[in-house]
Amino acid sequence: MHLEGGLILVVDDLAAGVLRQLAFVGTLETHLISDAFPVRSSDGTIIGTQTSSLLRSGEGTAPRLFEEVDIQRYELAQDLSDSSPTMVSAAAAAAAAAGVGASGAGGGLLLGLALAGSDTSETETSETVAEPGTGSSTGSLHPYAGQTFLVDYLDPGADTGGIDETDPEHMHALNGKLYFQGEGNDGEDELYAYDPDTGTTTKVASADIRSGGAGTEPNYMHALDGKLYFRGYNGSENELYVYDPAAGTTSKVDSADINSGGSTSPNYMHALDGKLYFQGYDGSERELYAYDPSAGTTSEVASADLGSGSFGQGTNPHYMHALDGKLYFSGNDGSEAELYVYNPATAATFKVDSADIRSGDAGTEPSHLHALDGKLYFQGYDGSERELYVYDPTAGTTAKVNDIHSGADVNSGGGTYPSYMHALDGKLYFNGEGNDGEEELYVYDPAAGTTTKVSSADIRSGDAGTEPSHLHALDGKLYFQGDNGPEAELYVYFPDDLTV
Repeated sequence: MHLEGGLILVVDDLAAGVLRQLAFVGTLETHLISDAFPVRSSDGTIIGTQTSSLLRSGEGTAPRLFEEVDIQRYELAQDLSDSSPTMVSAAAAAAAAAGVGASGAGGGLLLGLALAGSDTSETETSETVAEPGTGSSTGSLHPYAGQTFLVDYLDPGADTGGIDETDPEHMHALNGKLYFQGEGNDGEDELYAYDPDTGTTTKVASADIRSGGAGTEPNYMHALDGKLYFRGYNGSENELYVYDPAAGTTSKVDSADINSGGSTSPNYMHALDGKLYFQGYDGSERELYAYDPSAGTTSEVASADLGSGSFGQGTNPHYMHALDGKLYFSGNDGSEAELYVYNPATAATFKVDSADIRSGDAGTEPSHLHALDGKLYFQGYDGSERELYVYDPTAGTTAKVNDIHSGADVNSGGGTYPSYMHALDGKLYFNGEGNDGEEELYVYDPAAGTTTKVSSADIRSGDAGTEPSHLHALDGKLYFQGDNGPEAELYVYFPDDLTV
């Protein structure tokens, strides 16, 4: 079918196969019965989509494919002989009938009629857009900006579970790779590394420290000095291990084994000033410990021992996060769980009084701490709802974010329960419960004073939430575990202002 603006829509499989061999300026291929998300090929020339997913649009809201193809303005990847592809804009009439229903067989191939090397002055844009991931001096919008993808669709192999779910957890970035605990085809939870540059996901063989048919279960990962630390299970104890990507080796941190009679269970790790802090169990209490790789020693942070703690298990420090050279954590003094801060420079630990937002003898129970622009955000409980709070160390004040910028309380009928917070490009992303009771991905922008739901990350149809968790940023993108209904898999969100 010939469309306006020098485009043609081909829905016949045989004709499309022949035309693919020609040197057209650009092609956009749609598979109307495919279950795949939009996927750009490695050279950026083809985009596959499904009937209900967005096609790449040059401006405004992109149309979708239903019984009709409503083509407004697309940016098609140019396939020329030189090594610097450009994006070619093409205008076409709206509501051009395609003649293929959403459940029809076959697909469609949208082709630019101008051949390679011909005059395209009427359709070329004024900006040169580099291929995804290569960067651009013009700062052009990334072709996937504002979209969310199953990583396995972009780079097959990220679904390590095969027919079962990967259930990716405890993600952490190191040297351009994303490490996570994933479940393999054998049902074992092991350490995997996803490399966006090569598009590969591989199991870290040396980190498989447990023999037999059971997994290492690596979690609470954190990077320090080019190495990845994690809690691993060797079959008898949960201890601290370190993976060295340069050497390709994994070893147990012997000095961190503080429980001679069982597991240290190092949790909630966080690096600060060349040391790794973690919650450790010595057999009687859970307290704050610091491992110094330079000295090869592990010691308890004495000032952070607040007392017997809850149920006689110690301070139970958790949800640690560093800000301005200090370590913040949720700790229990024996009566309440409140926000505390440890200052390595003075070796002192103090309660953050302004963050005690709950009156009486009950605790604020701060959790999911994360820093952004010199402030500390956390989930706090005021006795009625769990909402997003922010502590400003400079002013010494704590406030509910919704009181500063209305809209951060995304659940007007109850608690937002913000969790798994992660900062990216001046914004705070988190799992929040909306008015519909669904847990979805939200983003708070302090500069704009807005909190919005990330619509493209709502990957689960019906009345159930995506339940995004274990958020982590890498190369300007946000990775998270998302539940699409049948499986919990690895997803990636390209922020709507992401450029290349």
